[in-house]
Amino acid sequence: NHASIMPKRPEHRPFTNTRASKPSHRKIGRPRAEEGAAPTDPALDVQDDATFDSAPLVKFSDLELSEPVMRAIADLGFEAPTPIQARSIPVLLSGRDLIGQAQTGTGKTAAFALPMINRADPQLRKIQAVILEPTRELAVQVAGGIHDLAKHTGLRVVPVYGGQPLDRQMRALNAGA
Repeated sequence: NHASIMPKRPEHRPFTNTRASKPSHRKIGRPRAEEGAAPTDPALDVQDDATFDSAPLVKFSDLELSEPVMRAIADLGFEAPTPIQARSIPVLLSGRDLIGQAQTGTGKTAAFALPMINRADPQLRKIQAVILEPTRELAVQVAGGIHDLAKHTGLRVVPVYGGQPLDRQMRALNAGA
């Protein structure tokens, strides 16, 4: 079960572990100081090619999510965050960018959606987030997952994709989705 978090940088090349004889660990959340990056650069410091199997066990309650988000998590029966969620949620809650990569079924949608929902203002009736998906089916699936996670917040989630009447989608967006 392989997952990785890479810094959001155009020149980034995945770092391969050349020390196969001993396990490696990732460090995230520190400004990258090598490769000429400024100390205030928001890129994540990622070292070695490791899996998240060694991530410390955390609970959703450790992640500083709002009460409505925690209720949705409980309603959905989630017991503990997956490794990609445990590593990415704190980074995203702090407002930093990241690129997360993990296998299918590891909870990537919740990994980016929970912080997004937590930071969104339900009183602000305008577009606060846009998520791009490569297919209509994936757009509908992700929107459904986010809707379930945001159900106690008052936020509106609307998938916009081709093949549907544009006026109906525009009305939903203009109404504050």
